[in-house]
Amino acid sequence: MLQNLLMKKHLLTAVIVAITSALCHAQTVELWGLTSGGGQDTSGVIFKVTSTGTLTAQYSFKDYYSSDSDGFSPIGSLLQANDGLLYGLTSRSSISNYGAIFRFDATADTEKALSFFNSYNGAEPNGSFIQATNGLLYATTSSEGAYDAGSVISYNITTGVTTDIYDFNDNNDGNSPEGALLQANDGLLYGLTSSGGTNGAGEIFSIDPTNNNNYTVLYNFVYNDTDGVRPMGALMQATNGLLYGLAFTGGSYSGYGGTIFSYNITTNKETTLWSFGSNTDGSTPCGSLIQVKGIDSVLFGLTNGGDSNTDGTIFSYNINTGIEHTRHIFNLNGSEGLFPYGSLMQASDGKLYGTTSYGGTNDYGTIFSFDYSTNAVTVVASFDGANGAMPYGDLTELTPTSINQVSVNSNEVSVYPNPSTGLVTINSTKNISTITVTNLLGQIILAQPAPLSSGVRQIDLSNYPAGMYFVTVKSGDETETSKIVLDKKQNP
Repeated sequence: MLQNLLMKKHLLTAVIVAITSALCHAQTVELWGLTSGGGQDTSGVIFKVTSTGTLTAQYSFKDYYSSDSDGFSPIGSLLQANDGLLYGLTSRSSISNYGAIFRFDATADTEKALSFFNSYNGAEPNGSFIQATNGLLYATTSSEGAYDAGSVISYNITTGVTTDIYDFNDNNDGNSPEGALLQANDGLLYGLTSSGGTNGAGEIFSIDPTNNNNYTVLYNFVYNDTDGVRPMGALMQATNGLLYGLAFTGGSYSGYGGTIFSYNITTNKETTLWSFGSNTDGSTPCGSLIQVKGIDSVLFGLTNGGDSNTDGTIFSYNINTGIEHTRHIFNLNGSEGLFPYGSLMQASDGKLYGTTSYGGTNDYGTIFSFDYSTNAVTVVASFDGANGAMPYGDLTELTPTSINQVSVNSNEVSVYPNPSTGLVTINSTKNISTITVTNLLGQIILAQPAPLSSGVRQIDLSNYPAGMYFVTVKSGDETETSKIVLDKKQNP
């Protein structure tokens, strides 16, 4: 009897696991991105694609001759800020020809140019925004600025102010950054320049946003037989605390294949970990590395080229063993796509997704998925020009996906005023035990775990950036989450 019960229990567990796995794999994912060409004016698009293959251009940028140009030729990725809106950069614009900052509302499908670069604060941004813990967006430009070597800028989504916080000066501190910044766990912003510095080969730098944006050169790459040259993507911080990055060229194989490198922010030590260019492991990586959830020891990335038999690869690197492994070689007939310039991202269905800039059905590039458990690549969609062409950035999955389904008020809990300028009242039919406030990134910004004596409580959010937040209230045996918008432009 006991044996039969155990067998039934194991069978039931297996069925539940199988059903859960099937539901996970059946999940439809919606991803967003940018192309540098295609669309109505062949000036680039904002696109949306589902994991089932539906690809649509949600917005087409206007060309150089348009009277209401909002910038064109975006190169980079979209960022969902804590106000729920998408922000990005174009490399050109008809107003200044130096590029622009734009915002896109994915719910209303509306785009707005927010600011235009003017050469004094930089030009031709080739990377993407990040949002730091202070709420500001940060990005780099690859040219112009005070010394014609690029700049670091910040953008305040509340005030609409663009600030040039640092200008690169070629030999002294690098030139032409082409990737995004990273805010590490020490609060500093870390980045790469693709050239300049002491040896002209690029550098690693940091900026302290809490100390007058103090700029520090951390490492100068060297033209030799081992070091990388021209780092182009962004750094990433792994769970072991080290920063990891990719250099486009340099390394042990005639100095052209590129490298994987690490940087220790505690000891200030840079280490070349792997040199590309041997056989079919690819070469010239352009993007950034990612760490897959659940496999902390393995980093994944893309190379843009290789030998005569390779037009891009997907690779992994084990940070514990130091072993690089070519997971997939894009076929030369171009059906899967050719020349990936961006990075992989992991979506909520567990798969990795990326883009190629050429190849596919129409030779305008592809969107593909990658199952790292089987090394299988699947073409999700091909660009056809009308829906975009030549993506040079990463894909973005909007979170949370059900943001508009979260109620503001319920029968038990009400949160008001909404929108609010800062002071928020929470009213519950039961005694409130805990209140937690999180931003769109899932970070807890306020918590009141001590039991509260009544069903009415006020919290002050006036010191936090404008945007969308989630207020979770536990009262009695029930927990409810409400959406609230912090809008500092209102009159109190």
